[in-house]
Amino acid sequence: MAIAIPKNAILSNKNKNDISCGDFIFLLFFILRAIIAAIKKMMPVMKRKSVILIAVLITAVLLSACDLIRLRNPISDEAFASTMELLGYTIEDITDSMDVNTGVSLIAVDSTGSYQIEFYYFETTTQANSAFSHMRTFIENIGGGGGTASVDARNWASFSRTVAGDYCYVYRVDTSVVFVHAPSEFRDEIRDAMSELREAVS
Repeated sequence: MAIAIPKNAILSNKNKNDISCGDFIFLLFFILRAIIAAIKKMMPVMKRKSVILIAVLITAVLLSACDLIRLRNPISDEAFASTMELLGYTIEDITDSMDVNTGVSLIAVDSTGSYQIEFYYFETTTQANSAFSHMRTFIENIGGGGGTASVDARNWASFSRTVAGDYCYVYRVDTSVVFVHAPSEFRDEIRDAMSELREAVS
């Protein structure tokens, strides 16, 4: 059964302009290249290696930051349905049965019938933020220990937790939200499916 979503919980919604990660990466590469060239001229070999290693690590961190500041494309119901069907899931339209103000509500049932991935497309970002917050709270309130992972970026956010033999995941980008609560044995399969879904709309 799909998770219930409240209608009226409201979170803030910010308008932000996108920036070019391509330009950012190019400038970063140019600066690091100049720094490494200067290091080679000024430092002994051993110190050079240490500083160059630090420069590489800084680059990796900055590239990760680039993904956090880049706007992601929302997931349409067509993209969700077509991508999940290609991965072997069965799509069901549950829009009429949901007591929420969403444009479309779909579920993708895996081939064994062991779990489902829920998709919601809202009319506004405020509604999507509210649903994400509600689903995250639902996951956090599940009893037992377990590791969590959380990202809050420009126009998207995700939260996951493995607890009590289950894997829970919620992902929001703009007005679209994906939620799953499944046996933890399917965690890698779900992660792969989400990667395919994000790639399909990138």
